[in-house]
Amino acid sequence: MRIDVLTVLPDIFEPVMSASMLGIARDRGLLEFFAHDLRTWALPGVHRQVDDAPYGGGPGMVMMAGPLVDSMEKAERLEAERGGERPVRILLTPQ
Repeated sequence: MRIDVLTVLPDIFEPVMSASMLGIARDRGLLEFFAHDLRTWALPGVHRQVDDAPYGGGPGMVMMAGPLVDSMEKAERLEAERGGERPVRILLTPQ
């Protein structure tokens, strides 16, 4: 099984994926894990921005669609090049 995580903090996933049952599965070759930095597909600039204020105002920030879609398409292309199945997308929300 291959797990691709798209995040702005890819380094925090390595300890989690190396621990417990996930680490055992990874060591046995049953699990592949890849953390992709969303900022790779960010807007050009010093801050490599991937989030923006919500449409219509209000508190908080939302992910920009462009970097998120570009990174998902890249992950899917990598899996297709390996000859793998079409990936399942699981989008996590703050709720």
